[in-house]
Amino acid sequence: MNYSPLTIHCASLCLDVIYSPSFMKLTMQDILSAEDEIADMVYERACLLTQKNDRERRLARVVAKCLVEVTLSHRFEPRPVGVEWLLGRIEAEIEMNTQFD
Repeated sequence: MNYSPLTIHCASLCLDVIYSPSFMKLTMQDILSAEDEIADMVYERACLLTQKNDRERRLARVVAKCLVEVTLSHRFEPRPVGVEWLLGRIEAEIEMNTQFD
C-alpha cells in the first residue's frame, strides 16, 4: 500500500515516542497533555505539503487525537507495535477527514 508523506511522518513521531527509553515513565496525563504539541507538529508538516488553512488545522487535531490514543493504548497495554497497522490507522484517519474536501 502507498502511504502519504503525512502518514509516514506521524507514524515515525508515534514510534519515536513509544520506543523512547522514558516512555514507560509517562503518565496518562503526560500523554494527554502532549496532544496540542503533537497537533502543532502535524500541522506544520501538513502545511509543508499544502497551504495553511483551517482544513489543515482540523486534520492536525484529528491525527493528533489518533496518535494520543495509540500511544495511550501501548503505554497501558504494552505490546509490539504493528507498523502496518499503525500506518493503516493513521492513513484511514487522514482519508476519512479529507475525503469531502
